[in-house]
Amino acid sequence: EDSLNHALCAGDLFNVSDPSDYTKKLTEQCIDSYRNYMQTEYRNKEEKLSMVKSKKDDDDSDEDDSEDEDANMRDNGLNINSENKIDPRKIKIVEQVFEYCYQT
Repeated sequence: EDSLNHALCAGDLFNVSDPSDYTKKLTEQCIDSYRNYMQTEYRNKEEKLSMVKSKKDDDDSDEDDSEDEDANMRDNGLNINSENKIDPRKIKIVEQVFEYCYQT
């Protein structure tokens, strides 16, 4: 974890095209974190859409309360950011790996 933090702090000095085991391991950790982050974001989005759809299906009989529906969705946490976070520097490393792969 410390070595990953050092690589993240190095910024552009960290070269993802370096063939060393050290670089491969750190980029692998970044990719795994990114994959987990994106999967969790996708699941959260799907759950929210499912909740909105089921709420809409339940409320189809109550057409008069459209403003109340919007307020209820906000109150139910549908507009609250999830706690799923990733260091933006890890995303940058993953993007550098993609760029490297596209170039070769």
